[in-house]
Amino acid sequence: MKKLFVVVICLTLNFTCVSQEDSLKKINLKNHEIKLDAFQILDNSVYLTYENFTFKKFSLGTSLVSNLKKHDSKIEQFSISPFVRYYLDKNNVYKANGFFFEAFYKYLEGVDTFFIQPEDVLAPRIETISSFSTNVIGASFGKKWVTESNISIELVAGLGRNLKDIPLEPLFFPKFNFNIGYRF
Repeated sequence: MKKLFVVVICLTLNFTCVSQEDSLKKINLKNHEIKLDAFQILDNSVYLTYENFTFKKFSLGTSLVSNLKKHDSKIEQFSISPFVRYYLDKNNVYKANGFFFEAFYKYLEGVDTFFIQPEDVLAPRIETISSFSTNVIGASFGKKWVTESNISIELVAGLGRNLKDIPLEPLFFPKFNFNIGYRF
């Protein structure tokens, strides 16, 4: 009776391990991911990202940002940003998971809103809107978690430098994202 019990336990553990390996293989076969930034949605913008896992530790992707309120006080109205990522975790079970560094380029169109106070203090302020387009290059770091159901969550923080040195345009552009995605 004990031998039968031991055989049943061994077979059960074997099938469980095989099924876990099969599910990991299925997740690692998924080479594409699409993500939406939860922070940007709350700020009336759409931040959509596509990422392709070229290798186990490298990925290529692009992000698209569009402000839903065209005459908002927000600087960034539209941008497209290709990037390359390097994943640092050595013992990854999933492809492209864990801590990463990212290098990105961003083409950005935006508006700057500023106010000019005339010399006469009683006169109303004059609002000036200046449109611009610029190129930004930068780096960021983050962490990604992937579930067995192919849902991904990632946190990203970084900074980009404006390549044009034009007055009234911001010199640095911060990057903070909380992405929720699906791997397919």
